[in-house]
Parts: sequence; C-alpha cells; structure tokens
Amino acid sequence: MKKLGAILALSLAAVVACDPGSLPPGEPTGALGFTVRPGAIEYPASDGSVSAYEGLMTLVPVDGCVLGFGSYRTGNSGSVPATWLGGDGCTRLVLGPLPGRGLEQAATAFAATAAVPGADGAVIGLDQWFYRRDRSGEVVRLFRPELDRKVVALARAGRNLVGVGTRPGPGGAKPVAWVSGDEGRTAREIELPSDGPGYWSPNAIAAEGAQVLVAGSLGASPLVWASGDAGETWTVSKVQSDLQIGTVLRVGGNWLLAGGNAAGAVVMTGAPGNWRLTDPAALGDGRVIGGTVDKAGKPVLIGERIERDSSASSRPCSVVWALGAGGWQRGELGCPRDTVSAAASLPDGRVLLASSRDLWIRP
Repeated sequence: MKKLGAILALSLAAVVACDPGSLPPGEPTGALGFTVRPGAIEYPASDGSVSAYEGLMTLVPVDGCVLGFGSYRTGNSGSVPATWLGGDGCTRLVLGPLPGRGLEQAATAFAATAAVPGADGAVIGLDQWFYRRDRSGEVVRLFRPELDRKVVALARAGRNLVGVGTRPGPGGAKPVAWVSGDEGRTAREIELPSDGPGYWSPNAIAAEGAQVLVAGSLGASPLVWASGDAGETWTVSKVQSDLQIGTVLRVGGNWLLAGGNAAGAVVMTGAPGNWRLTDPAALGDGRVIGGTVDKAGKPVLIGERIERDSSASSRPCSVVWALGAGGWQRGELGCPRDTVSAAASLPDGRVLLASSRDLWIRP
C-alpha cells in the first residue's frame, strides 16, 4: 500500500480534526471472518499519537510471518523509520530497535516507502535509495535515484525490480520508473509515456511474471501504464471512469483497480482498454486504499469511510471487502483512533490487516 493510502487517510483525518463536533473514536471490531486483536501492534509514538501519514504503512511477508515498515513519532513533530517484527506465531507485531539520528540513522535505517520480499529472508525497499534488509536486520544502501525524485511503489516483475514515482519537469511532475535487474544494486530510470499534459502521478503497482501494471491519476481521471517485459518498455491508456485509484492487484489472470469517488468505493477488473465496473451497490460508501490476494487467489481490500451523526459530527472508520462465491462482501472493522493501513497474505493461508495499533487476522 502505497503513499496514496496515507494521503487519503490524511484527508479523512483532516475532516475530523477540523470539525469541532468530531465524534470520539470507537473500538476495533471483527468482520468477514477477521478476528480483531486490539493493541497487538506496538504503538509507534513516544507521546501516544501518530498522524495519518505516520505509523505502520506496509506489511511484507517474510519467513512465514510479516515485517512491518513505517515511522515512529519521536515528539516535536519528529519521526524516525520504524520496523515491526512478528511475534507469538504472527499474532502480534513488536517494534525493532529504532535508529538514532544523523549518521547513525543513515547507516542503520530501512527508510523505505515501498518494499518487497527478497531472497533468504531479505527485504528490498525503495525510497531515497534502494535498500536491502537481511534476515539479521542489517541494512545496506544500494542504488540511489536522483535527490529530487519521489517514490510511490515497488514490485517484483520477473527478473526485475520495478519502482515507480515522479520527477520534476516543465509544467509539473513527470511519471518515471526505476528498473533494476540486480536486486537494487543498480537501476535505470525510464520516463513513462504520457497521455496529455498535466500532473500524472503513479499511485500503485502490481506484477505477475513479466506483466506489470501501474495506475495513476490526474485528479479523478485515472490512467494506467502497462509493460509486458518486466518494465523495460511501456504503453499508456486512460480508464473511462471517475476514480481515484488506491491499489492495483493481479487476480485470476486479470488486473483489478480499486479506489473511490464521490459516490463511494469503486472496483474495476479487466485489462487496459477493456475495464468492467463492479456494481457500486455491492461495495457501498468509502474508498479502497489497499489490499492483498489470499492463498485461494481471491482479493481482500481495505479502506475507510467517514461516519456522521445527525449533527454532522464525524469520525473515520475502517472497512474490509472480500470477494467470495456470491460476489463482493463488505465488513465494518470499527472506528478506532487508528484506521487500517496495510494488508498481507501469509503462506499458511492467513490474511493480516493492520493499523498502527490493532491487528485483524483471518484464518
């Protein structure tokens, strides 16, 4: 789950923060077979609170459990990169050692916006650098993109790692990809083709074999970039829908785009030039910010909605959607202070959903 999820979460939280009639947070709840474990994630703040763009943002399956990545709030609006380690049979996540400041942080921090599993229990991440974190926790910096680049997402595509983001350019940011064939030691920057002027920003990426799909948008106008050779060459096409894309998944030989618009959550499936819209009534309000594919090959999506009472007081709430034999099902995960931010599937079939405080587990 990618930076868009944090941006969407921030916008939802801002609505509540600016509303003098904000509703108090509630408790997390289970739904659709997910059992909630309140407080099972060690909280990433010294003062008891994190903003919507801090805390646990990404789960990466490793060695039968997950590693979590994000940031720890140190106070005075400061933060440092944070890593969570699985414990008790992957039923809780505890913070690993936090990096210090200055040179110590530079040498030890896995400061990645996006990450994927590597070989032998390692994790490869991308932000200001390509990083490698080995099973022991040692972090090595690899290739460094130009300083003014903004990283959004990373995927493994066949023989390559493919990262996407933007670079500054005349008239606005330009979408780019970084393609590495040696696990991040070196990488080539490739400018993605455009389909007209404007700030076309990638939001999410998914891959299966050498097939890669990147989704982005210009406001509420979605766009997809496709590659059939592990990121070496790209085509671009528009998606005829009013949609802010939160995630991309590969499901059953098709691509799945999910996000939201003013009417509620949106899911589309298909391929570039041939997208099918899921009946919005089956999804309801809110918007999708991320997701995963379970061991059976079915998508599980996470997102948020705003709950309002008769006086227009409001609070953000967490939602899960799962595709079953009868179609899409929707479950409410409660309205806790920290909303769901990441999802992952484990080799044993379990699916984990996480906020910065609570963990939901489906067997």
